[in-house]
Amino acid sequence: MIKIYHIKRDGNKIDISNLRIKMSISSSLSEVSRTLDLNLYCKEYREIFLGEIIEFNGIEYHIFKKDIDSEGEQMTLICFNKLIYLKKNQASYNFKNQTPEGITNKICNEFDIKVNHIESTGITINRKFRNVDLYSIIQTAYTMASEKTKKKYYMIYNNGLTIKEAFIENGVNLKEGLNIIKVSHSEDLQNMINAVIVYNEKQEQIQEIKNDSWISLYGKLSLSFEKNKDGEEEDYNLKLKDIEKTLSVECIGDLSLTTGKCVHITEKDTNIKGLFYIKSDTHNFENSTHTTTLELSFEKIMDEQNSGEEESKENNKTQSKK
Repeated sequence: MIKIYHIKRDGNKIDISNLRIKMSISSSLSEVSRTLDLNLYCKEYREIFLGEIIEFNGIEYHIFKKDIDSEGEQMTLICFNKLIYLKKNQASYNFKNQTPEGITNKICNEFDIKVNHIESTGITINRKFRNVDLYSIIQTAYTMASEKTKKKYYMIYNNGLTIKEAFIENGVNLKEGLNIIKVSHSEDLQNMINAVIVYNEKQEQIQEIKNDSWISLYGKLSLSFEKNKDGEEEDYNLKLKDIEKTLSVECIGDLSLTTGKCVHITEKDTNIKGLFYIKSDTHNFENSTHTTTLELSFEKIMDEQNSGEEESKENNKTQSKK
């Protein structure tokens, strides 16, 4: 039987497993915190309050929303793990020659976020952040490091923050007739970038990187950049993005299938076979049934953030003269 506990403000831990009607747990690369959505019978048990904790599978989820139906018999709770506080807090920093791991440790120490393990990049960055949420600060730092290490990073919380390289664990095998329930395939043009235009300080175009075949098929979809003032060369080809191809797979429930991991798919009806990367996961529990739905990517991706700004050389020179 699935065990669910309500942890009250005084620390008292109450087993509410028998009150569960249905429950879902979900996460994605763009949502730092896992979400637990819990529907309970509450006619005889209503003493659950915002800010208290629901524990499932050893993980604590903080209650952020509570709804009770008009008849007062069912309660719905929306809960998040501790990483929600990285989204719900903003701060300002001016980091100079700091690594993403150093930035993360500083932020977590100041905002009381327990740390389990943080991937070391060895890449130093300079970045100013003004009133930016903590998640975007950390993820921007790791995005900047990713451009040099060529690795993809993601966050998880197992009663402590872990940042590690994504998609490196051995994937679970999902097979038609064994554990796959349904597979669907989609293609998305919305985030395509088939041209990159580079300008100098005077806003004069000095370079254009493009994929002519993509442009002829889908029309021009471009980004523009100002050339780095510090002279450091940037590979703008990395900014080009193809059509996003994803798979959606529903399978027999498996709690080990979570965002940032990979799976091996064998499905004859759609002729899909190979290694795919989990960009979101949803686990549904109703009655005695547990199913898992995965959104899969054909390539390794991460939630790339670009918050804050770099100090200009002129500003640095001015400060050095003072």
